Amino acid sequence: MSRNNGGETLRKTPWRYMISGMTRNKAVASIGLFLTMISTILTVFPSVFIGLAVNEIQTSAALTAQFMNYVWLIIIFALLYMGIFFVGGWAWATLTLRWERDARQDFFEALQVNSMTFHDEFDSKRLLAVAMQDIQWVRFSLNPALRNIASGLASLVVTTVILVQMDWIPGLSSMFTVTIGSFTIPIYGFSLIMVIGFPIYLIFSYRYANAIEPVRRNRSENMEALTSLTQGVFQGIEVVRAFDAADIEIEKFHDTSTIQEKLTAKEGKLSAFYLPALILAGMTTLAFAYAGYAVINGILNPGQMITILGLLTSLQMLNFQFPMMLLVLRGGFVNAQRIVDFLNWEDPMSEPEDEVTDIDWSSDVVFDNVSFKYGREVNDNPHYALRNLSITIPRGSRVALIGGPGAGKSF
Repeated sequence: MSRNNGGETLRKTPWRYMISGMTRNKAVASIGLFLTMISTILTVFPSVFIGLAVNEIQTSAALTAQFMNYVWLIIIFALLYMGIFFVGGWAWATLTLRWERDARQDFFEALQVNSMTFHDEFDSKRLLAVAMQDIQWVRFSLNPALRNIASGLASLVVTTVILVQMDWIPGLSSMFTVTIGSFTIPIYGFSLIMVIGFPIYLIFSYRYANAIEPVRRNRSENMEALTSLTQGVFQGIEVVRAFDAADIEIEKFHDTSTIQEKLTAKEGKLSAFYLPALILAGMTTLAFAYAGYAVINGILNPGQMITILGLLTSLQMLNFQFPMMLLVLRGGFVNAQRIVDFLNWEDPMSEPEDEVTDIDWSSDVVFDNVSFKYGREVNDNPHYALRNLSITIPRGSRVALIGGPGAGKSF
């Protein structure tokens, strides 16, 4: 039923279940992660070379050989980025498709080895939905979501390192100082903005991604209630009219619709990641203003300013992608939780440790006040398949048990 890695199961937690493809295919996973990091680093170089090219043409006032070298370097690094990006995409696609194949196989193997009690407890449509949809959504959360998140975090680190290094340009660190007694402390503007700002941005992005999940779940449940209410009214419209209950039904529909409207609006606000977006926009604005002030004072040249502008622009592009990928990854985690719940299911009907051989089949079968419940609960109440059942089946009788899923036939 389960695939092991070093004798240890891979299904203890949803997160471990999600990354099990990486542990099973370490070589492909390593290649994918390595190429993702390399392609992210390569995106920085064009901004640097463009800045150097601008400085060259400004100082020489002509298209010099050095300027053309910078142009060729920009083209070469752009082509390298495209090639490595596509190869990395192939590695991630291979990794996640292998994961999906193994996940489906493991899931169907789990269905085969579980007892009939499992199939009585869970509806076949729900099992099919897990097998077809949840596993696929987990794959989407790995590629492209996890891949783009890894690339985005690498971009944040590389951009921060480059901007922090610019603080050591002569004159920049002394542009702003704080004097405390006899001590003069230089203000490293880029370091202050990036090192403090990005952790705050990441924390709020993570909080938003977590906060949206219960809202989505409540909205989905309320939508089911709204749909059921609407169907009930249409199916029993004559009864509603006969009992003059139209006003009551309209009020119920209005209340449920109002709740749905509020939940949808709340989900929209969270999905927009307003506060994280404002934090990142504020950071880039401060960094750009700081660089502009340095250019005006002759500390930074226009080429360095263009390099900074390119880096900050790439961060704004990240701001459109990073929150969405976090939501997809969070959604995949929820899907993985559903799958793990099935895979970790424990049969409440344990098999006897010792084989029973001394059964007297010549007597009647008697159930005296027997109750049986599953491990799950419905509305915080135990789900009893059998409750206080007393029945006697005479010896030699032929009895057929008929009942729906979860009715206790397997017991």
